Amino acid sequence: MISQIIKKSSSALFLLSAILIQGCEKMIEIPKCGTQKVLMVGATAATVEAYIEFDGNAETIESGICIAQHSNPTLNDIVHKNKNTSIEPFQLVIQDLKPMTTYYARAYARNSEGLSYGKAISFRTGNKEIGEEFQGGNVFYILQPGDLGFDSAVCHGLICTSIDKIAELPFSNLSGNFGANSSEIGFGQENTNNIFSNIGVSAPGPAYCYQLSHKGYSDWFLPSLNELRVLMEANMSYISTYSTWSAYMSSTEIDNIYYSVYRVQPANGYYYYNGNTFYVPKTDYRMKETNYNIYVWPIRTF
Repeated sequence: MISQIIKKSSSALFLLSAILIQGCEKMIEIPKCGTQKVLMVGATAATVEAYIEFDGNAETIESGICIAQHSNPTLNDIVHKNKNTSIEPFQLVIQDLKPMTTYYARAYARNSEGLSYGKAISFRTGNKEIGEEFQGGNVFYILQPGDLGFDSAVCHGLICTSIDKIAELPFSNLSGNFGANSSEIGFGQENTNNIFSNIGVSAPGPAYCYQLSHKGYSDWFLPSLNELRVLMEANMSYISTYSTWSAYMSSTEIDNIYYSVYRVQPANGYYYYNGNTFYVPKTDYRMKETNYNIYVWPIRTF
């Protein structure tokens, strides 16, 4: 009788343990993903950035980008797989695109439980490739729908000078608001013109761009904050060669004391930090004293 009770108790304990172990195991769920942005759009290629929000508790997961000329791309369309099976954010270069064509890109993620898609993001190719030499410099951005100056029939974009024209200068010698408050793509030239018309050469950084004559072109300007952002994205291979952190000047004022610079290396600075940008005092000459280099990279439109 005692042996039977022990056997029954052992069986009950085994069953309880099995239930507890099974309860602790995470159930496999459908993964979640997102399409972050499209950058470096050229005539026949573009880079799409995406991420895995949730892997569904699966050991293996497949992810990538779907591309189509309609607004709802799926695995039935052009698919570019992410070779990395981790849940780290990823970028994929999409090639063999048609010039002057609107495309839609959408991230996907799939595991043993099912498939999910991120939101679809549209972009339009131009007729110039990123990095192509053109009109005094190198193309680094093709205007997209919503950008000031975008034309679906004519390719427009932004050009930067060669790196030997990058200067190291302060923003200004004076404080004040000079009418350069826009951060959007398409407003760098207006910002620069406003700064120069207000204080001229007392703004060494903007004035350098405004007065530059390079390879037959004299309409260079200091980029707005978002123009500076896409300039940095297109030139990361060059920027990554820096041995220390640094920053680039934008023409975007924050108020009468600060303006925005774009940080290109992680660092602890002396200035108020906001996302990927620093708010830097317009008249602060401690830049050189603290090795905080503010570089000026002129750009122009085409």
